[in-house]
This record gives sequence, structure tokens and C-alpha cells, in this order.
Amino acid sequence: MPVGRKKAARAKPGPGPAPPLPNWQGLLTPVVAHAFSELRISVSLWLSGDWWHPIHLEPSVTSFEYDHGVAKHRWAYNFRCFAQVKKEKKPLRAEHAGWFDLFVPIQDKAGVRGIFVAGSFATSRPTSAELLRRWLALGGSHGRLTDPAFSQYVTAALDTLTLEGAMLGYFERLLSCFAGLVVGEGNPTAFAEEAENLRRELLEARAAEIMWDAARRMTDERTARAWPRHAHATLSRLGMKRTPQHLVVGLLVGRQDEPDPVDDLLRRNALQRACVALSLKMGDVVCGQVGDHGVVFLADYAGSPARTRARLDEVTVRAASAARRFGLKLHAGVSQATELATKIKDGDSQALDAASLPLRYRAALSAADKALSQGLPVVHGEPRPERSAKHLRRLRGKLAESIGERPNLLLPRFNQYIEAIVVHCGYRPEAVRAHLEAGLARLAEPLLASGALDEKSFDELCASMELEAERAETVLGLINPYRRVVSDIESAVAGPTQARQDRSTRRALTFMREHLGEPLTLGQVARAAGFAPDYFSRLFKRNEGMTFEHSTQQLRVERAKQVLDETSLSVDGVRQLCGFQTRNYFHKVFKQAVGLTPIEYRRRMAR
Repeated sequence: MPVGRKKAARAKPGPGPAPPLPNWQGLLTPVVAHAFSELRISVSLWLSGDWWHPIHLEPSVTSFEYDHGVAKHRWAYNFRCFAQVKKEKKPLRAEHAGWFDLFVPIQDKAGVRGIFVAGSFATSRPTSAELLRRWLALGGSHGRLTDPAFSQYVTAALDTLTLEGAMLGYFERLLSCFAGLVVGEGNPTAFAEEAENLRRELLEARAAEIMWDAARRMTDERTARAWPRHAHATLSRLGMKRTPQHLVVGLLVGRQDEPDPVDDLLRRNALQRACVALSLKMGDVVCGQVGDHGVVFLADYAGSPARTRARLDEVTVRAASAARRFGLKLHAGVSQATELATKIKDGDSQALDAASLPLRYRAALSAADKALSQGLPVVHGEPRPERSAKHLRRLRGKLAESIGERPNLLLPRFNQYIEAIVVHCGYRPEAVRAHLEAGLARLAEPLLASGALDEKSFDELCASMELEAERAETVLGLINPYRRVVSDIESAVAGPTQARQDRSTRRALTFMREHLGEPLTLGQVARAAGFAPDYFSRLFKRNEGMTFEHSTQQLRVERAKQVLDETSLSVDGVRQLCGFQTRNYFHKVFKQAVGLTPIEYRRRMAR
């Protein structure tokens, strides 16, 4: 392009303010309706009988009512609400199965012509106890994250639009504007202008999802190159002047003996949302999700490499501090585009390609995984991580060599192998799993051949690992079972009997935590651990320092304390949720353990 044309292109003015839309009702109506798509909430038109017309549809928690055969209750609830709206001729906010819907009449001088139905939405973030209680009422079973149906329900709950404080009134007014626009009463332009102002306010309720979506497109190889060409408005809305260059990835770790896995998942999601607010506060930073187990910060920091590194370290420190407030620990990886800025100034477009955001994202992920595996707070990633099948083959060979050299090097070398897999595969779950399988097979071959590891023990280890890996929704969730099985193999080689007993005790404790809300017997748990009841009882007491019955009571009391503290669920509801068979027994056990009755404990915690 000639120099003159380049200057002209740079001097081209921006689009300026949007022109007012023509006063055409048919045009304004779908424009206003687009707000429901941005808010990711379903809105439908009901006229009479079973006649429904979708305006915008989103997957929601209500679909689970159909899956569990209880949709008839929702239909009865809908028709009660329709009758009330027709009678009172005003909007109605109603609750069903723990979730809210908004019913807004479409009316003119002739009366109510139809009703807009919007939902489901929430007015506050759900707690673990509330989700477990709703699931119990929905399907008649206790919720466990190992159950795919319940796991999907929790995901749908976290994705549900939450309208807190003034947001609820804004949304009701938006739907009322839409109803007035549709029916043709009043000034269409005034309705449209008010709806646009309300839409802007309401998008704050989806600020996290909007930012996460932008971060996902910037770090995904399939969209990263094309995205900046159309991203100016989105970047501006996120407080960014240009596409970011530096990344910080934080992987989260909770308690190893987490008594409530659902609460752990909710805290991780709450932290991810808190990191969105943190990035907006810091400026020039966009925050994204790393599955349900981490966060990524994309920063546009200018200045010297040392100054940039200091600012990225500040992001890491502040994110780690936020994680601690949610009872989590953050291990960070940093990928700093120090070489990139210099080369772009020199016009090196190939350097821009080589150091694209997806590549640096993989480097930061690899560094964060290294920090996690080594227990370090932060690791600075290499700008050009090695992606080589030959390198992976060499590391697989070292795994087998560890057996003959020093067996205690087995887990460190497997962690090194994992790091190389993640870099090579770019966090693609299927590819990662294939390489993990190959590494585990190579590691086990000499052990099985020499008799250091027997087939039965290896099959037992793999069975639990494969079940957990099948349920994994993230790469880290996929990697952890393999790490654990290699650690168990290392222990099995050093002390086969003790290793088997330790694995069985862990399996028993996991089973107990997952089934706390149900009647638990020693025989059930012993079968899950793979032992006869009498032998398991003695083994459990030796390993845990208490009897099976005492351990079960302790786990249930801890769960009850958490539910009493975090929810307004009745004491009897807490009792049922935590697996205590009678009210008197619950009060007796709770007071013995805590020194207070459940009601006294709740009052003290509320002060």
C-alpha cells in the first residue's frame, strides 16, 4: 500500500454514535428482543391453552423437571400464574423449585391479549445445601458430582442469570417495555430507547460471562487470529485499548479431604467471578476461565520487561489473595511477551505469528501446571515451549528406566512427562489422555514383568483411575487420577501391603463423603473398600485413629455445621440432608461434638 494511503487509513474517523432507529414497530421489536439473547434467558409468549411461541430459548434448569417426570408440577404452577396475571393485569414474579420466573401481561383496552414468560432466573447465587435440597426434591436422590445428571444440573445452576438488587426491577421494566412495544400502545421509539438503557444496565449481570467469552476467543487457536479484527467494541467494553500480550494462568487447589465437593465447586466459580471484578479494578486486564479449576488473566502492559514482570507478579499476588478468601490455593504460571514487542517494532510479522496468544497461553498453562506439581506459588514460562513427539518418546523411555535406577524418581519423572504432554497437546483432553495411557503402559510393563507389581493390584488401581478419568471435565481433572495411580504404584513397589490398605481406606472415605445423606453401614463401606467387614473395621480404626461409626458421625456433623452456617434450611431439613435418621439423635450427636444444639450453633454463627 502506498504511504499516502496508509496515512489516510490511519486518519479514518471512528463510527461515531449510533444513529437513532426509525420509528418502525416491526423493526424495533426484534432489536429489543435481542437483549434476551445477550442476557441468555428464555422468553416465550403464551396466548391460551398449550400455545407457546418462543422469543428466545436458552438451556435451563427447568429441563431437568422433564427428565425426572415432574413437569406436571410446573404446568400447574404456570397456569396458576397465568390466572393471577389475567385477574390482576400486572407483572408477577413467582418461584418454583427454587428458581424464579417473570410473567408480564400484554394488554390493550380490550384486556390481556397474551403473557410474556421469562425464566428461569435466580435472585442470589445458590449454596451447596440449596442445590442438594432442590435435587433431592427433583429426583428423590442425593446429589453427587460423580453422578453426571447432578453434575449437569449444577452447571446449569451456575449458568443461570442472577438478578440481584436493582437488576430485578430493571428486568421487569425491560419486559414491560417489550410488551408495550409489541401491542403498539404508546410511543414505540420511547419504549425502544428505554429498553436500550435498561439493556445496558442489565448486561452487568452477565459481565463475567461476557469477559470469559472474550478471553476464550483470544486464547483459542481457532478464533484468536480473526478475533481482533472485529473486537474493538468488545475490548473497549472490557476496559482494554488493544489486544493483550501477556498472560497469567492460575490453577486452584482446595482441601484434599474436602467434606463437600459441591461447595468446593461453587467456591471455585465464585472466585472466578471475583477475578473478573479484580481485572476490571486493575485495568488493562481481561480474566477468563480455565475449566472449573482455574483462571487466566490477559494483560496489556507496556514498559520495560522488568516493569512488566513486576506488574504481572502483582496480578498473581492479588489473585492468590482472592483465592485464599475462598479457601483455595492458587499456583500461577506467567507467560510474558518480552521478545514480541521488540520484534513487532522491527516489522517482524513472523514473530507475531510465533508468539500468538494461544501459544503463550499454552506456555502459561504449562508453567502453572509445573507450579502446581512442585508446590510453588509461581513459575515463569518459557516463550517457546517444546512441542515434539520425539521429546515425548524420550521421556516415556525415562519412565521405564526409573524402575531399574531409582524407583523414587518415578513420580517426578511422570510429572515431567505430564508437563511435556500438556505443552504438546495444548490442553486437548483426548490427545492428553492418549499420551497418559501410553506413558502408564510403558511404566507398568517392567514392573509387571518382574513381579514387582502384581496384575490384580494394577487392575485395581486402573479401574478406579479410569472411572475418575471418564468423569473428568477438565484436563487437570483427567491428569490427577494418572498422577495418583503412579504415586500408588511407587508406594506399591516400596511396600505392597501397606499401599493396598492405604488405597482401600481412601476409597472408603470417598464413598462415605459421597453417601453421607444416605443410611451408611459398615458392610456397605467395607464392600466399597474391598475388604471383609471385620477386617475393614480393624484396618479403618488403625489408619484413621477412630472407629467407622465415630468417623461417620464426625463427617455428618461437619456437613451439618456448614449447612446451618450457610443456609436458612430448617433444622429438620439439615438433619435429612446430612443423613441423621431422627431429630433426637441429630441433636444428641451434634451437641456432644460441638457443645451447642443446632439452633444455638446457628444463632451464634449469625452474630
